[in-house]
Amino acid sequence: MGGREMPKAEIESAASPSKYVPPHERKDGPWDSYELEDCGRHCEMADKIRDNPKLMEAMAKHHEKRAAEHHKIALSMKPHMKRGMVSEAALEKAAKRRA
Repeated sequence: MGGREMPKAEIESAASPSKYVPPHERKDGPWDSYELEDCGRHCEMADKIRDNPKLMEAMAKHHEKRAAEHHKIALSMKPHMKRGMVSEAALEKAAKRRA
């Protein structure tokens, strides 16, 4: 098509491993300005959430319910694991998908 060649640079897809490290995992930086702004907003929001006791209570109940659901799933999978039908890796993978 018109004699053009495709660029020879490698193109990373969403499925390829990323070299990005989130700001909170970089112990000594560097951090970009937009990352520092974003972290500041998150800290501000966390303070506002902590100042709302009803929201904190609702959040705790929500996570207790989720934990109970996950525990129920894990218990139902144990017999299958004993028979070798489900591996530990498959169980972990399923748990990550549900989270």
